Amino acid sequence: MSAPAPAPGKTPKSPFLLLLSVGLTLALLVAAVIVTVSLTGGHDARTGAAPDAGGACRGSNVTLHTVSQRFRLKLPDDAKDLHYLAHSGGLSGEYDLEMRFRTTAAGLQHFLAGSGLPKLSGNVDVLRTGVPEADPCRQDAEGLRHASYAGDQVAGGADHGAYVRGVAVDDSDRARPVVALIAMDT
Repeated sequence: MSAPAPAPGKTPKSPFLLLLSVGLTLALLVAAVIVTVSLTGGHDARTGAAPDAGGACRGSNVTLHTVSQRFRLKLPDDAKDLHYLAHSGGLSGEYDLEMRFRTTAAGLQHFLAGSGLPKLSGNVDVLRTGVPEADPCRQDAEGLRHASYAGDQVAGGADHGAYVRGVAVDDSDRARPVVALIAMDT
């Protein structure tokens, strides 16, 4: 049995034309999303916005608990004024984190040792991430005044992928140092 003949005056639609029209429609939809994100500022819509009650900056789509575990960070119990931007993007599932908090001298040591970060240095070249922002929510225009740095690159393991971390510590007030961190999957 053969396919029915098209009605007089009608030409049959080619499967290629159907696929081409669907493909063009999807391409236009993706282009519209890209333009919309570009025009609205996308990731930097957080500029100047106050963090939520838990410290998350606008634009965070991952909990602090999740990224702390992902990047093996042990936050001190006495952390204050904590602000963070935690993001997991797209199909890759890669994470990135910008964080800032104030702690005590003992809390700083707990954080560095508990997180397995190397000893602080005055050499900014130890960072593999770029210098962390003083405030990931972009509220604090003032940078870190007297910074020391630590950074590492962690190879992937059976239970995690590879990532880098960079820390800047402003200890101009030695009793209440400010910690700024960047961590991201590689």
